[in-house]
Amino acid sequence: MPPVSIPFTARVNKNVDQIETSANGVDMTDCYIDELGYVNKRPGLEVFTTISGAGRIDGIFYWDEKQVTIAVSGGTVYSIDVFGNVTTIGSGLLSGTTVTFATAKTGGADVLAMANGNGVFTTDNVTVSNIATAPTDATHVSFMDRYLIANDSGTGLIYWSNLNDPTTWNPLSFAEAELKPDNIIAQRVEGRELVLFGYRSVEFFYNDGVSPFRRYEGGEVTTGVSVAYSVQFVPEVASWFYLDENRHLIRLTNRQPKKLSGPYDEEIQSLATVTDGVSSVIREGGRGWYVITFPTENVTYVYDYQQDAWYKWGNWNSKTVSYDRFIGQVATYDSRSNKFLIGDKNAGIVYSMKSSIYTDNGAEIRANVRTGFISHGTQNRKKSRKVQFRLKRGIAKDGLDTAGEVNVRYRDDYTGTFSNELKIGTGIGGDTRFNTEIYVGGIYRARQWDITSSDNTPFIIGGFEEDVAVLRN
Repeated sequence: MPPVSIPFTARVNKNVDQIETSANGVDMTDCYIDELGYVNKRPGLEVFTTISGAGRIDGIFYWDEKQVTIAVSGGTVYSIDVFGNVTTIGSGLLSGTTVTFATAKTGGADVLAMANGNGVFTTDNVTVSNIATAPTDATHVSFMDRYLIANDSGTGLIYWSNLNDPTTWNPLSFAEAELKPDNIIAQRVEGRELVLFGYRSVEFFYNDGVSPFRRYEGGEVTTGVSVAYSVQFVPEVASWFYLDENRHLIRLTNRQPKKLSGPYDEEIQSLATVTDGVSSVIREGGRGWYVITFPTENVTYVYDYQQDAWYKWGNWNSKTVSYDRFIGQVATYDSRSNKFLIGDKNAGIVYSMKSSIYTDNGAEIRANVRTGFISHGTQNRKKSRKVQFRLKRGIAKDGLDTAGEVNVRYRDDYTGTFSNELKIGTGIGGDTRFNTEIYVGGIYRARQWDITSSDNTPFIIGGFEEDVAVLRN
């Protein structure tokens, strides 16, 4: 028979047992699938700047009007210029809690509002001030039609500032999410809508010019949000993304929810703690991903909304021989420099993400793909003659022009033991021949492949075919 395709880039499905996975993958970590179906190593991180003495980055926001990046760590607020110079401008926020941001104006001057459970703060990029009359336990801020808006944590209420004055608030300027008796755990503005996310409902408000904020009647979503910082809006697909009250990842488009997390539902359901989850939308090289990390569970999931695929991103721990969660905690897009800035999960480091970087600040990115048990449509025994595929080659892993390696293993019929690693060189500089053949032989009914790249080199692989003979059963 002619060579047959191996579904190396098949979408991962963690909701079924491995023995069922012939057309689906089992794992894909620190990778993504591109537009032509090839697997690529995810973009790496290099240091943009370091905030001396700071811990994890709890919030990061590129402030376009001031052309600076605002970072919050340990409750202290820092301003970072385009060159990475850091200035401390104030404090007062909580430590260890994700920060939300909103741009606003006061007296015609630009200010940035911030909240993470200890009131509402503003900065003019020189000092930081607490707004005494705003909700004292606000976790989320937004800005719409010249009003600064904040939730009152533990209630179904939102409050807003005086018109054109984000520093002055009236205790009677509030509205309530009334569809269900649930608290507002997140609120965001997108376009002309203020969206209130509760545990059991999502409600949409607009400015009627009088109230000023009134709920759209009949436009509610009757399932809510379980993780406050899972809420993201992705403008290129005009949709909200969040984990609903049943821990399903939802894509909300035109107020119509669609569940996306089917392939990972069982695994996400098994997590003991999800309430500390924090999400970002990260884009690089024309691609975009919804990234959600659960710190207590030490795991990061990635939904590729362009390819409708799921991955995990992590940080390889050679001591435990396993992946920790992704090194990034929060992210923002620096429009002036056209790059995503990523705040570190442990230290006061701000990284930039680049597709041309193949490590995380020098630490290996261990890209791994594990296929299902591939049977080529029959349970009969098969004899493997040859496997061929395309592999990116010709970029050395160091300044000594040392060739990198890709490690290939396989196992047959779920025996529990993988073969020894077959090391495939990726070539020295200039050796760009991409057609690759391996001869592993063997007779099997179903074969699983495991391929890893951890060198400081690109990893692009695909087009798998196997020359195989089907035997009598």
